[in-house]
Formats: sequence, structure tokens, C-alpha cells
Amino acid sequence: MDLIRGASIYGFGSFFRSEDVTGDVDFLIVHQSIEEASCRFGIQCKKSIQAKLPQAHITLLSRQEEKSLAFIRSAKAEHLGDVDDDNFEDQTRSILISKALI
Repeated sequence: MDLIRGASIYGFGSFFRSEDVTGDVDFLIVHQSIEEASCRFGIQCKKSIQAKLPQAHITLLSRQEEKSLAFIRSAKAEHLGDVDDDNFEDQTRSILISKALI
């Protein structure tokens, strides 16, 4: 994904490992860069998910930060989908519906 206003959404933690769920759902949003537009887009995506799923815990990282931390690998995060500026509200809703979260 080359768009500055694009992001990938991952799920991790007990909910996505089909373990006993404690009521929270953990997400990782990886936005493209540390440029302001990319960071703002990541924050918009976070707010969109939290509005639809208040019990969500969301980690927000740029692509470079994720690469440096290897968060996806270490958390065994599952790629849920990508969103972009065209219609990210519907895209985040579709991702949550596909996992029966809303």
C-alpha cells in the first residue's frame, strides 16, 4: 500500500487466538509513515474502530516503527484488512463485521 492515507489493521491477543475472552479486543493499526497526514489517518482509523467497538484496545504504529519492533511477528497478529481514504468508515465496519465483532 503506497498511499499516505492508508493503513493495515491487525488483530492480536486472546480474542484472535480463540482463548477465553476477557472482554477486550486488541488491534494494531499500521499506517504508512511518520508524515502528519499518515499519522492523522491512523488516528482517524483508531477513532472509527473505537466508536464501533468501545472495548477495543488499539496500538498505532507507522510501518517503520512496526518493522523496527517486529510487533506483528512477536504478537502473532492476524492481518484483518486494509483501509484507505476512499471509504475507511465502511472499510473498518466491514473488517469488524467479518470477525463478528459488531
